[in-house]
Amino acid sequence: MKSRTFNVPEELIVEFAQVLGQHGLANSIEGITQEGEVIIEVDYENPQRKVIHELHDLIDDFNDEEEEEDEE
Repeated sequence: MKSRTFNVPEELIVEFAQVLGQHGLANSIEGITQEGEVIIEVDYENPQRKVIHELHDLIDDFNDEEEEEDEE
């Protein structure tokens, strides 16, 4: 089993948790960053790598949108 740690923005936590639940991924909350992001460790097997990429993309898309709003 592999694990991946994500820093999840507070505003995205519900959507992130829904994806975890839909795919039955084991996870644990490890703490909070200084920026208020929730640190979540997700355990997965190789066939679930696609879901890990989906979670990563979810966070990247959110961060990109935030950067665009800050630039305006």
